[in-house]
Amino acid sequence: MQTGLNGETTYMTTPATTTNTTGLPSFSTPPSPSVSTPSPREGFSKELLFASKAEHPSISQVPEIPELELLRRVDAVMGHHKYVTVELLLDDGAVQKVHFVRPKDFPGAVAIHVAVHDKIAAGPRFSSLALRAFLGLPEDAVPTQLTSGYLAHEIDGVLSRVEDFLDKRSKKPLVVNVSTQGYHEPGPLLIMGRLTDTGGQDGYCYQTAQAYSRMGFQVVNVNRGGPNHPIHGFVRVGMHYHADGCDLLFLDDGDEGFVVKEDMYETPGLEQFDDLTMAGSRKKEGRCPKLAEDLLRQLEKEQVVLMIGHYADGGETTRIAAEIIKGQNGERPPVWHVPHSTGYLKRDTLQKAGLPVEERFHIEDRARTEARVYAHADRVLSTSPEISHSLTHHYHLPAHEILPIGVDTSLFHPRPAGVSRTDPRYNRIWGELSRLSGRSVEDLQGAEMVLEYSRTVSTKGKLDVINGFAKSLELDPGRNRILVMNIADPQESGLSEVDNQYARELRQRIVELGLQGKVIFKGNFDAREECPLLCQITDVAISGAKMETWGMAVHEQASSGCPIFCTTIVPIGTNVLQGSEPYEVAFPGGSTVSWGTGVVRFNPGDINAIAHLISYAFSAEGREPIRQLGERAYHQVIPEYAWDGILQKALEKFGGFTFVDGRVVWPQE
Repeated sequence: MQTGLNGETTYMTTPATTTNTTGLPSFSTPPSPSVSTPSPREGFSKELLFASKAEHPSISQVPEIPELELLRRVDAVMGHHKYVTVELLLDDGAVQKVHFVRPKDFPGAVAIHVAVHDKIAAGPRFSSLALRAFLGLPEDAVPTQLTSGYLAHEIDGVLSRVEDFLDKRSKKPLVVNVSTQGYHEPGPLLIMGRLTDTGGQDGYCYQTAQAYSRMGFQVVNVNRGGPNHPIHGFVRVGMHYHADGCDLLFLDDGDEGFVVKEDMYETPGLEQFDDLTMAGSRKKEGRCPKLAEDLLRQLEKEQVVLMIGHYADGGETTRIAAEIIKGQNGERPPVWHVPHSTGYLKRDTLQKAGLPVEERFHIEDRARTEARVYAHADRVLSTSPEISHSLTHHYHLPAHEILPIGVDTSLFHPRPAGVSRTDPRYNRIWGELSRLSGRSVEDLQGAEMVLEYSRTVSTKGKLDVINGFAKSLELDPGRNRILVMNIADPQESGLSEVDNQYARELRQRIVELGLQGKVIFKGNFDAREECPLLCQITDVAISGAKMETWGMAVHEQASSGCPIFCTTIVPIGTNVLQGSEPYEVAFPGGSTVSWGTGVVRFNPGDINAIAHLISYAFSAEGREPIRQLGERAYHQVIPEYAWDGILQKALEKFGGFTFVDGRVVWPQE
């Protein structure tokens, strides 16, 4: 036994061992001080490396019967996977995470790591650190079979819980969400608005997965693997089984680097390089075929009842996988596709906003992929009239359905009646704002509060909101008014250089305008823990988006009863919140806004309109109309735009599923 790795205990044997007082083997050579180890982890952990003599001739001991049985069970759990984690809820409410890995350094071996945490933590980095380094082994260490009856008994209990968990899971109908872009993670770790290609689509996949799970389905959210998460180090490889019924699968296309969504598609112009390297061939074909192949390897034993592709890259990966399945056995599971946007819609929106259609967007490559995906999907489900118009006008798609975007009402709901924003339940978020601004909680609670959160990219119009907020202070000098927003930290985020430069410009502009302490920001506000609370304590929310396919943030704010100002480009504002009889209101300076039932809409980039709307919201004559605006917004989205009801209707209508009291009937009668 060796105590290292931040006081944790690891178990392993090697030909050169001595025996300590516990009777278990220990290493005769201490770990090198230069070996890097993971960051501290809570709870306890135990490591066990299994191998067989046939696979490792250098192994000096023949495994005893209990260990051989454990090896068979571990191998059965892992199947063909290289990396598997299983999250178990224990009787005392703690979370036990069990990690299985086939380490690259020791082919034919299986390592087990068991950890108990009060909350989900990042876990070990088996995928990024060689197992030898992770365990702190000397360079010449060779694995042998551990023969401790005590440890075998302990691991046996863990495996029994894992096998029971997987058995119950296998009896549920499985829905597969394929979204290969961005850094999708488990809900408590999901960071949106701060990382490249990681935003509303990731939130959409997570929230729909939660709804499917509540309805009795098992769900696998599929994302492209590669590098570990740049912020919290989450291992982005293999299958991660979660206790909430929403699993995560990270695919491998042979490249460990991060790839932006625009580089996922095939590039016909490279066909002349057929005789070049595999890398060149993969670039020609795009990454989706490799991702589809790995998807089928990972799900080869799963009973999939529905596959849903998201965006062009996820749709193409799903299409290829489904066609391979059909070629193998003549039938495949139903395939739905959710575009979230289209290449030509993006092109037209950029042109309308006066923004360049950059070559790096690969619009034509993307559109070619999209047309192929739409032609092969059983159902194409649009999320807005704008997308529907593009599908008909640009892609000549004869039939598709609109699947409204929903919201998780367990998170986003109005502040309860009779509860003030100084209530103790909001102490945490007020404390965070105090820490960020250097101002007292009491001072902030008395301020007029404006809220904006979105991805840190120029198309979200964050700079316009900052400038408009500054001008509102000029209109109302001396007012205690704050703007709370997220701005990615260029030193910590996983954004592209273009977006990092935009983040730097936003931060610099705040300083130039002297708004320190008045514009309160950080890299991101947690989508589950902080954004719902911010929506409940703010006075008004605003979106300056210049390009938007729906407006998830606006949707969440409306579900929380927030009064909302947004641009005319935000679909939920136009199609839902505006209502049937909007009217125009003119402000000094030549700005005109559209006053709707549950939203006020302004033209993208109209800083003067932003300033006057904020000023009016906090004026004596404006407070009541603005309050009513938020109340009506809530009733326009709830209950019609809550996830469970939306998805149940779609599954009944398009999938033929039957539900009783909101739960799927399975097996189908």
